[in-house]
Amino acid sequence: MIVRASISLAVLLVIAGTAFAEEPKTLGAFEKWAAYAAGSKGQLVCYVYAEPLKEAGDYSKRGAAYVQVANRQKDKVKGELSVTAGYGYKPDSDADVDIDGTAFSLFTKGEGAWARDSKTEAEIVKAMK
Repeated sequence: MIVRASISLAVLLVIAGTAFAEEPKTLGAFEKWAAYAAGSKGQLVCYVYAEPLKEAGDYSKRGAAYVQVANRQKDKVKGELSVTAGYGYKPDSDADVDIDGTAFSLFTKGEGAWARDSKTEAEIVKAMK
């Protein structure tokens, strides 16, 4: 489902919602995912990031597509899943995700998709392991 991993500081700023004065630090690559950290004590953001193995569909213009799971120390957030499609979803639409035969439905806004609640989010993250 996901391959190479790379990320720019601009993407990190969107992810974290906080400006960092430093580049993200690569923690390592793990199969199809890469792990990063940015920030300082009390403001640390750690996340894993991956891009799709393949892209399907008829898109004349598409931005970066990726999945990530983030922990944000300041906000006490752990295991926050987000999907970025690289194109805008239709308003009020859902994004369907299938992980090894288990289906999940995410709500969408703009180019992003997220789980509706922390329970579903945890189930999705567990299914990805």
